[in-house]
Amino acid sequence: MLTYQMNKDQSIDIYEGTQLLTTYHVGQSRLKNYFHPVNIGEGYPLTLDQPYDHPWHHGLYFTWKYINGINFWEDTGSPEQTGRMTNVGEPQVTVESGKCYIRQVLDWEVLTGEKFMKEHRNITIQPVDQQGGYRIDFDFSFKSLKPMLHFDRTSPEEFPWGGYAGLSFRPVRSFGGGTLLSSEDGDDVKSIHGHTAKWCDFTGRLDGGRELSGGVAMFGHTGNPRHPSPYYVFDTNDLQFLQPALLFNEAMVLNESQDLRLRYGVYIHEGAASKDQLENQYQQYISTYTEG
Repeated sequence: MLTYQMNKDQSIDIYEGTQLLTTYHVGQSRLKNYFHPVNIGEGYPLTLDQPYDHPWHHGLYFTWKYINGINFWEDTGSPEQTGRMTNVGEPQVTVESGKCYIRQVLDWEVLTGEKFMKEHRNITIQPVDQQGGYRIDFDFSFKSLKPMLHFDRTSPEEFPWGGYAGLSFRPVRSFGGGTLLSSEDGDDVKSIHGHTAKWCDFTGRLDGGRELSGGVAMFGHTGNPRHPSPYYVFDTNDLQFLQPALLFNEAMVLNESQDLRLRYGVYIHEGAASKDQLENQYQQYISTYTEG
C-alpha cells in the first residue's frame, strides 16, 4: 500500500510499505519541481540530480526550453532571461484506492516576476505491481496569461543536440551503453532519436550488485498534440537522456483563448522488459485514461 510523508523542505516521500519509491521536490530552492530519487527494489536509484555537466537536469522532471524567448531550461542566465515555475499554494496530496495523488497549481514566470502561464498539474503514482514495477502518470494543463505564447527549442537543424523540451529522464551514469527499445522497433540511438513512437524504454545497469538493472519507459497519451512524438535520446560516455519531444520538429504557439493539455505515463521497472511487456504496460496506461 502506498503512503506518503510531507517533509520540512517541502518534498514529498512516497512509500510502498517501508520502501521509499520516490521523492517529489516542490520547494522553491530550485526553479523546477521534480522526482528524485526514483527507486526500484530495495532503494536502488535510477535518476541523477544536478549532474556536473548539466546541473539544471533534475532526475524525472518537466520543463519547457523557451517561452517567448525566455529560457526555462537552464537556470544560469540573467533574471530577465530566465524562467521558473512557482507553486501557488500548497500541493494537495492524498491516497485513494491504493494510489497516491499529487495536485498542484503552478505559475510559469520570469525571475523578475512577469507571469506567462498557469498550470494545473495532476500526478498519480500507481502501486507496485507483481513484477516490482510501478507507474507515475502526469497530466499537465497549461493556460496562457499572454495574448500569445511561443514555445520553442534549440533547433536540431542548427545544433546536433537540439530538439529537446518537455518531460525528461536523466538516468544515473551506469545506464551508459544500456538497452534502448521503442514501440516502432528502434533499438539504438540512431533508430530512435528524432523518430516518432508511442513509447520508448531505456534500461541500464545499477550500482549495488553485479546483476542489478532497471529501466524507465515513457508513454505518450493518444490525446496529446502531435502524437506520437519524436523521442529525444542520448547515450554517450557522460550523458544519458530520454524524452518524448513534441517540439523536436517545430515550435508551437498557444493563444490566450487556448488550453494545452499533455499526458504521459512513466513505467519504472526492475531488470529488462521485453517489447511485449512494454506494449502491454502501454495499453494498460491508455486504458486507464479516457480522452475526456
